[in-house]
Amino acid sequence: MDHLLTIALWLHLAAIGLGGSATFGIPIVGAVASQAPPEARPHLALVGIKLSLLGRTALGVLIVTGLMLVWGHYGLDGLRGWFWVKMALVALFTGLVVYSVKNGAKARAGDTAAAARAPLLGLVGIGFFLLIVLSAVLTFL
Repeated sequence: MDHLLTIALWLHLAAIGLGGSATFGIPIVGAVASQAPPEARPHLALVGIKLSLLGRTALGVLIVTGLMLVWGHYGLDGLRGWFWVKMALVALFTGLVVYSVKNGAKARAGDTAAAARAPLLGLVGIGFFLLIVLSAVLTFL
């Protein structure tokens, strides 16, 4: 069981890095795309789509490995309030990801309101990501 938890922790930490890359990268690609010439935008949109897939995959890995780590190492007894703050933030972040994916599809289809919302959604996602990491640190101090 210890080896399985070590692998889960490694995957969890790797997924944090990959998810962070997507969380911070998508808004940057979006900002570049909005200033790019029209012929470059489809290529930049593809980069955003790939980063989104990476981020969603990382989020799934984080949820699965996080549950494994909590169940296998800590159990639910004795987890401090920060853990539950983190779980609420993860739920909100997951909802934001779902909404952002739908919003991105609308923006690529030409919806100008969706395109205008995208930068704010990116900033909110970055904020959630940073708060999740902070609450995780405070949980396990």
